[in-house]
Amino acid sequence: MGSGLSSLLNKPQTMLPQNTGSYPSTGTGTTIPQNNISFPATGTVLPQNTGSFPAAGGLNLTRQEPETMTNNVYTPAFLRNFIGRLCRGEFLIGNAINDRVGRLLDVGASYIVLQAIEPSTIIVCDIYSIKFVTIVQDTSSESLLLV
Repeated sequence: MGSGLSSLLNKPQTMLPQNTGSYPSTGTGTTIPQNNISFPATGTVLPQNTGSFPAAGGLNLTRQEPETMTNNVYTPAFLRNFIGRLCRGEFLIGNAINDRVGRLLDVGASYIVLQAIEPSTIIVCDIYSIKFVTIVQDTSSESLLLV
């Protein structure tokens, strides 16, 4: 064994006191377990990292977006290219097709957000029920979508 490990194994261990088993009364007929726990004295040295595990500071904790949000072969990534444009989403709900029209505000992994034509209204839509999306590319054609 290494000298650091053997010195830890040969060092006398500080034991924490065990539960005394006494349960003081709260005065309401119920009792609360009494744990007499004391902490090691100030100045006690705890074992240091031996280098067998990487330190947390060396980890790369940056969040990466899923491929469905970055690769244009997936609907969410494709629709992200058209944020700010007027569009019509057609959704299959049961056996019926329902449509919603609005300006595309946001696209997530499982939803789109439309700013509706009505003032101060947004619509959050399930991306999995979308069957068709019509996107207006020319602002002079926007009135055709509102019909």
